[in-house]
Amino acid sequence: MMKRLISLLLAMMFSLGICCAETAPVPDGAEVIAVFAQQDKQPLTKIDGSIEYLDTIWIYFTDYSFVQYAFIDDTPVLFSTGTYEFANGGDFLYEETEEDYGDIVIRRNAKYADGEGLKEYSSEHAYGLNTLGLTELFYGGDKEEKVAAIFAGCEKQTFNENLLDTYWIYYDDMTFEQYTCLKSDPVLFSTGTYEFAGEAGDFSSIVVRREQKFQAGLNLADYESEHTYNPFEMGYIMLVEKQAPSAEEQAAGMLVGGWQPVPAEARVLPEDARAAFDKATEGLTGASYTPVALLSTQIVAGTNYCILCQITPVVPDAVPAWNLVYIYADPDGNAEILNTWEIYIDKHARP
Repeated sequence: MMKRLISLLLAMMFSLGICCAETAPVPDGAEVIAVFAQQDKQPLTKIDGSIEYLDTIWIYFTDYSFVQYAFIDDTPVLFSTGTYEFANGGDFLYEETEEDYGDIVIRRNAKYADGEGLKEYSSEHAYGLNTLGLTELFYGGDKEEKVAAIFAGCEKQTFNENLLDTYWIYYDDMTFEQYTCLKSDPVLFSTGTYEFAGEAGDFSSIVVRREQKFQAGLNLADYESEHTYNPFEMGYIMLVEKQAPSAEEQAAGMLVGGWQPVPAEARVLPEDARAAFDKATEGLTGASYTPVALLSTQIVAGTNYCILCQITPVVPDAVPAWNLVYIYADPDGNAEILNTWEIYIDKHARP
């Protein structure tokens, strides 16, 4: 009851324009796919007309929505929300070079206004991700672990007699990564494992065991420590929390957003997977796609399919390659290829 009362009071304060943070739940059927942070990058027009540049953190979800927090008066505040898509071959995975890595198109539907809080807002901008000075804290495209919670706090981490801003990312495999802002850019400051000191999923009491920590002159080095924390009492703000599945969902084993392996006897493409595959590959040129087996499915706002395929370039003496092809089918019957991963049989055979 007390926790709900506090949440209600915080929501009332935010609606009145008082600086505080709202915890953004991970959207149903989605996961955090990428997290980026910037120092002194987000402009805020103050009531008096002056411009203040704020530290900011962007959190993107697999359902193509995002939340952005900015630090106002040393407090993370929900600064904008909306949707995104990629253009010109853009992707979250890039190198910070002058090379063109495509664009991300940001469409805000709400934005913070000084003295008013989060207000309805409409804008669209296309950015080159690798040109903005973003520091990537997390990219989920090549990781099995999923984000369970993200915390942020200003001047919370002691280092060389200085207090640093810090971000904590907790994963569902019970590992964590901590980033702190050294000079201007966030750097990986510590890694390790955690467990809940109380009820599972309750981040108000966690045991953190560091296995690596940033040390001057050594960067990230081996380190051992164990501490029990209540992040909320320490002044940390929870930015994102993944809702725990219900007992019914756990018992059923079919969790929305979780990849479900297909039983061996059912791996011949069923009608829905075949329809999605045909729709996603129609019109493709340059290579032929031959589906072999449906390996896994994921229930989102629609369905994701992981299909083992043999892809053969349409050239003389072409050598077929094995690939995992990820396809998304929406509820309206549209489908597209999300990603392909080639299986290097010779490399994987090596110890």
